[in-house]
Order: sequence, then structure tokens, then C-alpha cells
Amino acid sequence: MYSARKKMSKIFNVLEKYKEKTGLVDNNNNRFSYNKILKKAETITGQVKKRSLILFISSNILESIVGYIAFVKNDNIIILLDKNFEKEFVKKMIKSYQPSFVYKPKDYFLKNLKSKRLYIGKEYELIRTNFKLKNDYNKKNFLLLTTSGSTQNPKLVRLSENNILNNLKNIKKYLNIDSNNTTITTMPMAYSYGLSIINTFIYSGAKIVLSEKNIFEKEFWEKIKNYKVNSISGVPEFFEFLKKLKIDKIKINKLKYFTHAGGKLNKDTIKYFVNHAKKNNHKFYSMYGQTEASPRMSYLECTKNLSKIGSIGKPLQGSKFFLVDEKNKIINKNFKIGEIVYKGKNVCLGYANNIKDLYKGDLNKGKLFTG
Repeated sequence: MYSARKKMSKIFNVLEKYKEKTGLVDNNNNRFSYNKILKKAETITGQVKKRSLILFISSNILESIVGYIAFVKNDNIIILLDKNFEKEFVKKMIKSYQPSFVYKPKDYFLKNLKSKRLYIGKEYELIRTNFKLKNDYNKKNFLLLTTSGSTQNPKLVRLSENNILNNLKNIKKYLNIDSNNTTITTMPMAYSYGLSIINTFIYSGAKIVLSEKNIFEKEFWEKIKNYKVNSISGVPEFFEFLKKLKIDKIKINKLKYFTHAGGKLNKDTIKYFVNHAKKNNHKFYSMYGQTEASPRMSYLECTKNLSKIGSIGKPLQGSKFFLVDEKNKIINKNFKIGEIVYKGKNVCLGYANNIKDLYKGDLNKGKLFTG
């Protein structure tokens, strides 16, 4: 057993001050204070040497979030995958990255993985693989996420703790998130936008209602009502489904805002939700981002939802956009087509294809060619 590092991650170094405030509500409607969450995290942290590599099979349940907090606090490097990823892809990742530890649901079986159980919870377990224990990776590497369309190869986005911290602070400030906010999970934890919400709300001492139900199930709406959810986020498909459900007929009494990101939303759908927001005295935020930017880059001011419909909006504080031509020269003239380049402290370090790439540092230097 390894001794836990006393100094916490900068992302979660504020959790102790929220003490008995509810941080998570699990799928069985049990409430967990931040004190309880941290105590649970400590039972996992002592099993893992800091800076070692963990392959994490995530889901929207309590022990998944607690494990994530534990590994972040312990300064580990996390490869975050989803339980619904194909097993062959997960096996390919294990072979390419040779993680020292795997944290996974107990019923998630991986054939031919030689391992030793170090921690067994109700639904999750931590196992030590037979790969050599390493912790000499580049110190800037912190979190590795899949890019869209990368489930056919082991290419991952390398993010630093400072990338994540810069982004969540900007989002927290812009959306005015504090410990009185409550959200509900609508996306997989391993999806960068879903994780961004988890990071931001935990950092703010806010409440996250965990749900693996979809919006067509009664239990999803019961949780929103019972726990007074006041913030709901989703990707375009989520809002298209909400529109089909006729969200204007569903009363969400405490709602403060919707946030949309993860792709372009149909203009008619935007108009529908902007009008819904006006009628029901809440806000509708459109945001733009990529996993490579930790992941959010810009927002469209609510007052301009209709006059600038379809716009990606303004860059987050301390960052900027510019256009470049085919020769990577900056375009200053209006109505010229070019590639959007983003510059900010939340731009990823680079990519990884295997364990060797974890010895690399910051290759992007804060600049992202968005494609």
C-alpha cells in the first residue's frame, strides 16, 4: 500500500470547505456529502502510487466519480474510457499504454488480463496489472481522453491539470456556478463535455445528481423535480429529443439555464429553446468546443442568440480566435474563408498513440488548429 499524497490537486483542493454539503446523489437516491466523498476517495488513493498510469472504465455512478476524485487528488495520470466502448478497443488501449492499474466496474470482464485486486467496492474494483510500475512520465500529462472518431485507434488527447483548471475556472465564472447549483448527468463521463460539467460542479462545491436514465424515462424527470435541478446541459441530439418531447409542456420550476455544446444545433431548434427560455425566465447558452481545448472555447451571449444565430460566439476570457489561410498566414480581411485557430491556456499538450508519448510535454504551446 502506498501513502497518499498530502498536497491535493489544484482542481479539488477546495473540497474540504464544503464539508456536509451534498456533492453527489447516487442512482439509488442516496445523498453523499463532500466529507463522505473524500473519505471514500481516501480508501482508494492509498492503493496507488502517485504519477502512475491508470486506465479507467467510467460510468455515471457514485464509485466512478469517487474513483476519479481519488486519482486526481493522488496526481495520477488517467486514461478515461467509457464502459460502453467495445472490449477490443479497450484491449488495444491496454496493450498500447501498459497501465499499471485498471479501475473498472466489477462486472466488466477483460479476458487474459493478468491482475491482482487491490480494492473491491460495491460496484467497482481497482486492479494492479502485470505491467511494470512506472511513474516517470512527463509531469505535465494529467488526463487522456479519446477524440471524436478515435475508437478505431488508440489516439488520445493529452491534457494537463492546468488545461483543465483554466477551462473550468472560466466556465464557472461565466455561468456563475456556485455551491447552490444542481445539475444532472446527461452525457457519459468519458465524453469531454460531460467531464467538463463534472469538473466544474465539483470544483464549485455544487451538487451532481447521477443518472443513467434517458430523457424518455419517467425517473429522469422525477430526479429533476425531487432534487430541484437548476442546470441542464446536452449535445445537439439531446435538445432535438427535448423538442420532440415538447419541453414547453414539462414544468422545470427551478431551472436557471440550459447549456448546449458538442456540435452544431439546428437553427429552428435554437429558436425553439430561446423562446422557451424567455417564456420560462431562464437562459439558453450555446457554447463551442473540442476535446483538445479541455473542452470549451467560446460562448454566445444569451442576448444575441437570435441576432447571431449559429455563431460560435466569443472566446473565453484570456483566449482568442483568428483565421489562417492555406499557408498559415493570418487573414485580416472580411468575408475570406480560412481555418479557425484558437489560442488559450486550455489547449492540450498534444496527442498520444502509445506509452512512449506520455514522456512528451507541451507540443502545442497553447495554439490549436481546429480543422
